[in-house]
Amino acid sequence: MREFLPLTVVTSIIIFLWGCAPAPPVTTGRPLKDEKIIRIQPGKTTKGDIIEWFGAPMAIAVQGEILKIQTEASWAKGNPRGGYYFEIDSDTFFELFSSKHELTEYHRIYYYYRAVSTKSAVILLLYFYESGRTVIDRLWILVNEETGIVEDYVFRKY
Repeated sequence: MREFLPLTVVTSIIIFLWGCAPAPPVTTGRPLKDEKIIRIQPGKTTKGDIIEWFGAPMAIAVQGEILKIQTEASWAKGNPRGGYYFEIDSDTFFELFSSKHELTEYHRIYYYYRAVSTKSAVILLLYFYESGRTVIDRLWILVNEETGIVEDYVFRKY
């Protein structure tokens, strides 16, 4: 009986580990690091600074136009999902700044986001449990294209 105990323990551990299945994260966008966000100074930071720190934006909003934006990466029905596009009225982005700024034809909003979706599953004989989590960072930067200066920004983590 004692001969089978180590074998039983090892087999149980192997079966348990086999049943835990973390999936690799699915990612959209570049990281939006806090140390770069706090460097943004409305009235001082330039458009060039923003491009240098964050790279090209996912979208640039112009008042009255329709934007086509890539969806966030996520896990859906057991498979990674992403790469789809949706359309949004760019005026939606301008509403973030309309109460604090007199918006002109020279204003643009540079839109950045980062989404990381993770998932794990436990599979043990007849038991199956799956959980997932998506973390999204969004950054909207109001730029005056005539002056090249950042006038304001909004950063949110979800």
